[in-house]
Amino acid sequence: MNPKPTIRGEPDEIQPSLRLSPASLAPSGPAVELVDLHKAFGSKPVLRGLTLDLLRGETLCVIGGSGTGKSVTLKHIVGLLRPDRGTVRIDGTDIFQSDNGRLGEIRKKIGFLFQGAALLNSLNVFENVALPLREHERPPEGEIRRQVMEKLALVDLADAAEKMPDEISGGMKKRVGLARAIIRNPEIMLYDEPTAGLDPIMASTINALVLDLQKKLKVSSLVVTHDMSSVFRIADRIAMLLEGRVHKVGTKEEFRTSEDTKVQKFIYGDSEGPLRRDASR
Repeated sequence: MNPKPTIRGEPDEIQPSLRLSPASLAPSGPAVELVDLHKAFGSKPVLRGLTLDLLRGETLCVIGGSGTGKSVTLKHIVGLLRPDRGTVRIDGTDIFQSDNGRLGEIRKKIGFLFQGAALLNSLNVFENVALPLREHERPPEGEIRRQVMEKLALVDLADAAEKMPDEISGGMKKRVGLARAIIRNPEIMLYDEPTAGLDPIMASTINALVLDLQKKLKVSSLVVTHDMSSVFRIADRIAMLLEGRVHKVGTKEEFRTSEDTKVQKFIYGDSEGPLRRDASR
């Protein structure tokens, strides 16, 4: 009988420490509320009544198979997609019922790390990170440089500021994307597969940064991922999507001990395969 793996959840010491300004006093209630979201593309439904809250200060990991609506959910939160039916509330405000000025203020609270980093190949690393400041806030050039170099230092890329995207590795691109996502000191962070394609050391670095944001600033983080090792390291709660709805929400321990076969097969692999869970560990 093949040995069954243990999924570990104890974070290592987190470095580096973030030196960001504390978030302003947030109102009560969840940071993000998704209520009965429906979304179809043509004749193909993707979200079928998804309801989920992101609590303030927590890291919520969203898991599920391909096509279950994870990335589509993220795009609804930032307003890149509009639901066919349902409500998205940020700090209690329905973002699709707000005027454009109010929506801009709401979006300022959100940082988004895209799956492929989404860097602009025509801009160097410095200018990619500076882009949100130049587009939305336009502070003095000296302040832009100070903030960009601070964020690049946080992701250990201060020496790469003048490099072009095609001159850096995939892991470095992911860190540049993270520096850009936090450049406006967001209160809510959204991550789309933050460790996809990274080696274990770089994945651990990204996980540490996710934890540091949550620990130091009480940033509310929603992480879409297939990486169960990361999930059991960084999550406060886990939400599993199935067929466009939330199948289960709970703590790491509740998922580890769940008797739901769909949950077990997803987090540990096929029950007949080599990734069987060792209940004795």
